[in-house]
Amino acid sequence: MRDSNVRRMSYWRVTSWTVENIRVALNAGVWGEERPTALAHLRESDRLVFYSTDSRKKGFWATGTVMGPMYVAHDPVWHTGFYPFRIPLRVDVGPAQKPIQPKAVFEILGVTRLSHSAPRKAIIPLTAKEFQTIEALIRQGPQKANA
Repeated sequence: MRDSNVRRMSYWRVTSWTVENIRVALNAGVWGEERPTALAHLRESDRLVFYSTDSRKKGFWATGTVMGPMYVAHDPVWHTGFYPFRIPLRVDVGPAQKPIQPKAVFEILGVTRLSHSAPRKAIIPLTAKEFQTIEALIRQGPQKANA
């Protein structure tokens, strides 16, 4: 019998408009947002894939795991903005030397919804298959994935 209160792990694509914000977050072990609603659905053990919309460095850079609940902090972490609503994270794969292009993911999965070009932060849910495919491509490296 399954416990109806047990929540399954979820998968998310976390978007930043700069690769630098992603690198800072990975080094600091924390992801931040301006509003709490952006992080409201993320829970401990959820898996994240980090995506940049930077036109020269657009693509998937790393994966990680949420390590605890959202909290509020006022210390500066990022140079591009103040993001007081935060979640602790662990880096699992990456950061990549070069991004995995959305085209490489599309060729495998046939989904275009994972490409995001608007210059803003966003968090969208992924399926387990989408997440696992992207993580495998990051492990392989951009030379193989983007070929």
